[in-house]
Amino acid sequence: MNSVVIWFLIGVACMIGELFTASFIVVFFGIGAWAAALVAAVYAGLEQELTAFLLVSLLSLLFLRRRLVTVFQGQKADAPSGCTSDAAPTFAYAGALAEVSRAIPAGGVGEVSLGGSFWRAKSSHFLPEGTRVRVKGPSQEDVLVLEVEPVQ
Repeated sequence: MNSVVIWFLIGVACMIGELFTASFIVVFFGIGAWAAALVAAVYAGLEQELTAFLLVSLLSLLFLRRRLVTVFQGQKADAPSGCTSDAAPTFAYAGALAEVSRAIPAGGVGEVSLGGSFWRAKSSHFLPEGTRVRVKGPSQEDVLVLEVEPVQ
């Protein structure tokens, strides 16, 4: 096997290794190995190949890592309104009024119209279609089902 193939395979191994480490460092040694493979294709000398490997690996690590880490990690979002670090998030529709669009049996699941959408909803009371209800929040068992109560 010639040195071009060896350097290329070292680069591939580094790229695969990065998938398992997630340190975002090994990838730059893979880039350096591929640079050494290019040098090996042009020059036939181990000294030039090692120099290219080290220079490209270190320079790319020093100058590209910080930028690429911010690109791939993204930005941290602020907590949405109603959210604190110590408490559970509040539900945006808690306390909102809705209308039953499909009857809700006592302890069962029906449907309400809320905010221009239809939501699955449950209640401890039987609620016929057309009843005005107040949203208490998401169900404990299924956050996609709303807990509702009749409006008095």
